[in-house]
Amino acid sequence: MPRSKHTVLDKLVILDELTQSKTGLGPVDNRHGVDHKTLERWRNRYSRDGINGLKEAKKNKHYSKELKLKVVHAYLIGESTFDELANKFGLRGSQQVVDWVNKYNGNKLLTASPSRKRVPAID
Repeated sequence: MPRSKHTVLDKLVILDELTQSKTGLGPVDNRHGVDHKTLERWRNRYSRDGINGLKEAKKNKHYSKELKLKVVHAYLIGESTFDELANKFGLRGSQQVVDWVNKYNGNKLLTASPSRKRVPAID
């Protein structure tokens, strides 16, 4: 089941309407039932990754411990906002940055994904 009710074509049409619109995000998001933050995220992903940025993720992406720490430190020194860092480092969304910062600030280890323990096979 798809995560989004909007297809890639839907997203392209909405982004094109947003580009052509002189009124800004408000009327476009009201007409299509998409909030401002989602429109911004689509626009950033499309600008950065082209059509692939609008496709549904088939599986979760895994990030190294080093990348996570780099992103967290960039945020903590005030380099950028969550959204800007997500875009800069090629993340799907800013919530990932929020989660990493919260984990770091909570004195929890940031580990490479996936950090699940593997159960040895029984012969």
